Amino acid sequence: MEYRYKFDSALLKEIQETNVKDGTVAIWNLGQEGYAFKGEREVLYIDLYLSDSIVEDELGPEGLFTRDFPPPLNPSKIENANYVLCSHFHQDHMDHATLRPLAKSSTDALFLVPASHTFLLQKMEIPESRIIGAKHLQSVQLGEFLITPIAVYHPVDEVDSQGNHFYFSFVIQVNGVTIFHSGDTIYFPGLVEELSKFKIDVAFINSNGRDWMRDQNEVIGNMNYREAVEFGRAIHADMLVPMHFDMFKTNRENPAYFVDYLFSTHRNMKFHIFTVGERFIYHT
Repeated sequence: MEYRYKFDSALLKEIQETNVKDGTVAIWNLGQEGYAFKGEREVLYIDLYLSDSIVEDELGPEGLFTRDFPPPLNPSKIENANYVLCSHFHQDHMDHATLRPLAKSSTDALFLVPASHTFLLQKMEIPESRIIGAKHLQSVQLGEFLITPIAVYHPVDEVDSQGNHFYFSFVIQVNGVTIFHSGDTIYFPGLVEELSKFKIDVAFINSNGRDWMRDQNEVIGNMNYREAVEFGRAIHADMLVPMHFDMFKTNRENPAYFVDYLFSTHRNMKFHIFTVGERFIYHT
């Protein structure tokens, strides 16, 4: 794959040199559900999968999790991470081959992950002092970023013996902009009501769907394109962004379905379809 936008060192330089003003956030798509968000000074990364470790670790049937494009960044070169979020423990969201070298290259970065799975980061030799356990509705201030974790269903709500949830969405407030990142989830009662407490500007919503064939291979699905659109509409987001469709051919829905459904039913809703490595500046 030839990148249309910057990648590797050029992409890191762009993130570093992008100036962000008040009421604005800079966003970069890094594939699957991976993004970088930049406020006035700091950079937050979320759900990074910047390796081919799922294949190398022989997780799942052969060919099921083959990347559709090479990683846009080398985690051992990421020196600008202030904060790293992981929505849950699945390897395309909490990847040892990404987080271990990133922790060494961004020596001051803090990691916010579900409290149920902080032990996985400790196994990656990330110091406990740099790990924060996310808990349902317990907001965490990370420099410029105020993070509110919301427990979600993937496809059900799971907790550990201490009652700590396994799967999270995040509301991320920075520089006057409110972002919702769904993580991996289906719709369930109460989620819309919880998000209605916020004024969501940009909603990143998984829209890869689910089906019988994926169930047979133990590939856990999420919202489909129609559910994602209607969910975004229900939470009154200013702009919708579908995600989780670009990396694995075996676990996706065509984002054109998302756009077609918007055009047919909610033509006035704002949306954006990212390509890998693309920078997008959102201003309130």
